[in-house]
Amino acid sequence: FSQRARQEEGQSSLECIQANQIFPKKSPILEEENMQVPFPELHGEFTEYVGRAEDAIIAMSNYRLHIKFKESIINVPLQLIESVECRDMFQLHLTCKDCKVVRYVRHPSSESAETWFTLFFFFFFFFLTSTKNINIPVVRCCGGGY
Repeated sequence: FSQRARQEEGQSSLECIQANQIFPKKSPILEEENMQVPFPELHGEFTEYVGRAEDAIIAMSNYRLHIKFKESIINVPLQLIESVECRDMFQLHLTCKDCKVVRYVRHPSSESAETWFTLFFFFFFFFLTSTKNINIPVVRCCGGGY
C-alpha cells in the first residue's frame, strides 16, 4: 500500500509501528517496594521479577537468572537451564546444560521458593509450546507427590 492509499482508507499500517511499540517494556514485579533491578538490562531484555533470598538478591528477566550475593554474582542464561528442583522447601537446585549446578539459593520461606519454582515452570512451558515439531509432555512435580 502506498502512503496515500492508507490515508484514504483511514487505516494505519504495520510499517508505521516501531518494534518497541509491539512489545512494550513491562515493569518488574518487586518483592519489596524499595528493590531495584540489580543489573543493567541488555537491549530487548526486560526483568520479570526481583526478590530477596536469605543472603542474596535474585532477579529473573526474559533472558537470564541473576543472583547477586554480597561478594559475588551468578548470571545464568535461561536457555542454559536444564532443570529446576525445589529442595527442602527452602532451596532451588538448578542444573545447567553445561553440567554446572547452582545449589545454594536459600529463601526466607517456602512460599518464596515456590514462587520462583512457578516462574521457572511457566518460562519452560512457554518455551516448549513455542517450539515447533516437539511433542514433549510437561508434568509439574511437587515434593512428596510422586
